Amino acid sequence: MMTIIKLTRNVMAICGLVLIGLGIYFIMNGNISIDKKVEAHNEVVIRDGQEVRSRDWTELKGYEFKINLLDSTYVGR
Repeated sequence: MMTIIKLTRNVMAICGLVLIGLGIYFIMNGNISIDKKVEAHNEVVIRDGQEVRSRDWTELKGYEFKINLLDSTYVGR
């Protein structure tokens, strides 16, 4: 019984390592891409014709995840 458990554990570990290796390979070759989506904002307060305060900031909208399986086939948002 212990050999079945050890065999199953070892097979699962090897499958996990292979999947991690494939993921790294695809990311390094550009088949998988993860991009940040940000939106730039600015605020200007004008009082009596003069600029009183201004500030700029960027808002993180999320991440875009793309998988390029074929030439122009994308899966994701």
